[in-house]
Amino acid sequence: SEIVSNEAAEESIETEVEEIEDYAPFAMRFNAGVFDILIGSFASLILLAPFILLGGDWFTLAGFFAFAAMTAIVMFVYMTTAVGLFGKTFGMKLFSLELIDIEENDYPTFHQAAVSSSVYLLSLALGGSGFLTVPFTSDGRAVHDIVSGTIIVREYE
Repeated sequence: SEIVSNEAAEESIETEVEEIEDYAPFAMRFNAGVFDILIGSFASLILLAPFILLGGDWFTLAGFFAFAAMTAIVMFVYMTTAVGLFGKTFGMKLFSLELIDIEENDYPTFHQAAVSSSVYLLSLALGGSGFLTVPFTSDGRAVHDIVSGTIIVREYE
């Protein structure tokens, strides 16, 4: 009886360790996010190129806000579509991460992807304040993860 309970306790500890190892480290999330922002910024520059070539004054405050607004729109569409269809963005794929529904343990719905993208972009606009919850949650979830009911984990292969 004592041997059985020790084996059960060891299995429980091993399961907890495996679950913790599946959580995406903050550094990987950060790097994937930087990569995705670069993709969104580059796509925004391509979309804004005709206006830039027509002589718009882009080195002003208004030009900065136009670029920021276009980048936010592009990022929202890109992130929502990529996560809704594939469970990951290109940046997440590069760093072997994926976003999953914490309840269903499956890829998130488009609604969850849209909520996550919206709150993520708002968090970035507020200086990354949505990431302040990461060190205080046992599974390292940011505000956009909590609100959308998702979690970023290492990709299963």
